[in-house]
Amino acid sequence: NTPAQENPVKVSDETLLEGMKLYSSNCAGCHGDRNGVSEFGRSFYPPTPQFTSGKVPHDPDAILHTQIARGTRMTGMPAYGKMLQDEEIWKLVSFIKKLNDLPPAVAEVWKKGP
Repeated sequence: NTPAQENPVKVSDETLLEGMKLYSSNCAGCHGDRNGVSEFGRSFYPPTPQFTSGKVPHDPDAILHTQIARGTRMTGMPAYGKMLQDEEIWKLVSFIKKLNDLPPAVAEVWKKGP
Protein backbone atom coordinates (compact mmCIF):
# COMPACT_ATOMS: atom_id res chain seq x y z
CA ASN A 1 0.00 0.00 0.00
CA THR A 2 1.11 3.51 -0.73
CA PRO A 3 0.83 6.02 2.08
CA ALA A 4 -1.46 8.98 1.32
CA GLN A 5 1.23 11.45 2.18
CA GLU A 6 2.41 14.74 0.79
CA ASN A 7 6.11 15.21 0.15
CA PRO A 8 7.51 16.57 3.44
CA VAL A 9 10.56 18.08 1.70
CA LYS A 10 10.12 21.74 0.84
CA VAL A 11 11.18 22.35 -2.74
CA SER A 12 14.09 24.79 -2.84
CA ASP A 13 17.25 25.19 -4.90
CA GLU A 14 19.15 23.42 -2.12
CA THR A 15 16.86 20.38 -1.94
CA LEU A 16 16.68 20.15 -5.74
CA LEU A 17 20.49 20.20 -5.94
CA GLU A 18 20.66 17.43 -3.36
CA GLY A 19 18.03 15.48 -5.30
CA MET A 20 20.03 16.07 -8.49
CA LYS A 21 23.15 14.53 -6.96
CA LEU A 22 21.16 11.53 -5.80
CA TYR A 23 19.52 11.20 -9.22
CA SER A 24 22.86 11.46 -11.03
CA SER A 25 24.45 8.73 -8.93
CA ASN A 26 21.47 6.36 -8.62
CA CYS A 27 18.97 6.95 -11.44
CA ALA A 28 20.55 8.61 -14.49
CA GLY A 29 22.13 5.41 -15.80
CA CYS A 30 18.69 4.01 -16.53
CA HIS A 31 16.36 7.05 -16.67
CA GLY A 32 18.57 9.48 -18.61
CA ASP A 33 21.01 12.21 -17.68
CA ARG A 34 21.69 15.81 -18.67
CA ASN A 35 22.81 14.57 -22.11
CA GLY A 36 19.49 12.86 -22.85
CA VAL A 37 18.05 9.38 -22.86
CA SER A 38 19.81 6.26 -21.62
CA GLU A 39 20.27 3.58 -24.25
CA PHE A 40 20.97 1.20 -21.37
CA GLY A 41 17.60 2.02 -19.80
CA ARG A 42 15.83 1.76 -23.13
CA SER A 43 17.22 -1.75 -23.56
CA PHE A 44 15.24 -3.08 -20.57
CA TYR A 45 12.01 -4.98 -21.14
CA PRO A 46 9.89 -3.12 -20.45
CA PRO A 47 12.05 -0.05 -21.20
CA THR A 48 12.63 2.31 -18.30
CA PRO A 49 10.87 5.68 -18.44
CA GLN A 50 13.21 8.34 -19.81
CA PHE A 51 12.64 11.32 -17.52
CA THR A 52 15.08 13.55 -19.37
CA SER A 53 13.11 13.25 -22.61
CA GLY A 54 10.14 15.15 -21.19
CA LYS A 55 8.41 12.07 -19.78
CA VAL A 56 8.35 13.14 -16.15
CA PRO A 57 5.85 11.06 -14.16
CA HIS A 58 2.64 12.79 -13.14
CA ASP A 59 1.92 10.33 -10.36
CA PRO A 60 1.41 11.71 -6.87
CA ASP A 61 4.65 12.12 -4.91
CA ALA A 62 3.71 9.30 -2.52
CA ILE A 63 3.41 6.83 -5.42
CA LEU A 64 6.86 7.77 -6.74
CA HIS A 65 8.30 7.53 -3.23
CA THR A 66 6.89 4.03 -2.88
CA GLN A 67 8.20 2.94 -6.29
CA ILE A 68 11.69 4.20 -5.46
CA ALA A 69 11.67 2.74 -1.95
CA ARG A 70 10.18 -0.65 -2.82
CA GLY A 71 11.18 -1.07 -6.47
CA THR A 72 8.82 -2.10 -9.22
CA ARG A 73 7.93 -5.74 -9.65
CA MET A 74 8.56 -7.40 -13.03
CA THR A 75 11.00 -4.65 -14.10
CA GLY A 76 14.64 -3.84 -13.46
CA MET A 77 13.72 -1.14 -10.91
CA PRO A 78 15.47 -2.01 -7.62
CA ALA A 79 14.25 -1.11 -4.16
CA TYR A 80 16.28 1.81 -2.82
CA GLY A 81 14.56 1.86 0.58
CA LYS A 82 17.48 0.11 2.28
CA MET A 83 20.14 2.11 0.44
CA LEU A 84 18.74 5.64 0.74
CA GLN A 85 17.23 7.44 3.68
CA ASP A 86 13.57 8.38 3.51
CA GLU A 87 14.37 12.09 3.20
CA GLU A 88 16.75 11.36 0.32
CA ILE A 89 13.99 9.51 -1.52
CA TRP A 90 11.66 12.51 -1.06
CA LYS A 91 14.39 14.79 -2.48
CA LEU A 92 14.71 12.46 -5.47
CA VAL A 93 10.95 12.65 -6.00
CA SER A 94 11.11 16.46 -5.90
CA PHE A 95 13.93 16.57 -8.42
CA ILE A 96 12.29 14.10 -10.81
CA LYS A 97 8.99 16.00 -10.73
CA LYS A 98 10.75 19.34 -11.46
CA LEU A 99 13.25 17.96 -13.98
CA ASN A 100 11.66 19.71 -16.96
CA ASP A 101 11.03 22.94 -15.06
CA LEU A 102 14.12 23.49 -12.91
CA PRO A 103 14.79 26.90 -11.39
CA PRO A 104 17.56 28.74 -13.34
CA ALA A 105 20.31 28.22 -10.75
CA VAL A 106 19.59 24.49 -10.55
CA ALA A 107 19.22 24.15 -14.32
CA GLU A 108 22.67 25.69 -14.76
CA VAL A 109 24.26 23.10 -12.47
CA TRP A 110 22.31 20.33 -14.23
CA LYS A 111 23.64 21.44 -17.64
CA LYS A 112 27.24 21.37 -16.39
CA GLY A 113 26.87 18.19 -14.38
CA PRO A 114 26.67 17.85 -10.60
